Amino acid sequence: MLERQVHFRIENDPLDFNKTINNFKQPDPLRDRIGGFWTSTYHETFGCEYLQSGKIFKPYAHIYKGYLFQVNSKTKAFCVSTQEDEIILKEKYDSNFNHLANDFDCIHVSGEYVKYLRKNRINSNFLHWTCECTWWFNIEMLKLIKVLDGEEIKKFTEVNLIK
Repeated sequence: MLERQVHFRIENDPLDFNKTINNFKQPDPLRDRIGGFWTSTYHETFGCEYLQSGKIFKPYAHIYKGYLFQVNSKTKAFCVSTQEDEIILKEKYDSNFNHLANDFDCIHVSGEYVKYLRKNRINSNFLHWTCECTWWFNIEMLKLIKVLDGEEIKKFTEVNLIK
């Protein structure tokens, strides 16, 4: 499921895993989560959901770099795709991502679940997430395999997903 993941950064902000914060906090819904490292599942035709979600303003996609990672096959991912998955997070881990990080390398939230939450306005830890993504607690499970330049990213933004 998490075979290849992609991460985007403005091209003059180089990727530096030494800056990764290993304290995982979920602040108020209007701000980003703190700590870890963020990726989205890579698709060869359109990049990823994150790129298509509008988080990167398409006319400026060319000023980004994409970092494509191969995910270690031994990665332990906590996957959230239903309310039942979220109940486990709440009951077993008290919705504390530092506790979750003791047992898992990352948490992956499906795009379908994010859409379901937003459509139905369900109270959730993930209501303010905008698309499918993976929040990494253990970056040792990622191996950089390719750096995508701005022109490659721009081509992804030109794909029309609406048929």
